[in-house]
Amino acid sequence: LVREMNISASTIGAIDFRNRTGLRGTGVRIAVIDGEVQLDHPQLSPRVIHQKNFVTEGFGNPDSHGTMVAGIAAGDHSEVGGIAPGATILNY
Repeated sequence: LVREMNISASTIGAIDFRNRTGLRGTGVRIAVIDGEVQLDHPQLSPRVIHQKNFVTEGFGNPDSHGTMVAGIAAGDHSEVGGIAPGATILNY
């Protein structure tokens, strides 16, 4: 997650935006339609809710890409976090 986050956080100005506005995305729900997001990832837990699985493989096999996408949106880290670290991730 850090490999992509050190690029995306600075590219979109996530840390600056959060520091300037004080906004954290609390109360916002973000749908991530991608691979399975890791439920217990330290930057995302306990804000990930598995909603619906559109593939034959059941939940229980976290995907690094889906988790990284969720991190860009809502990772909670002081240096490489996402734009809305208080948001809930709805994983499809």
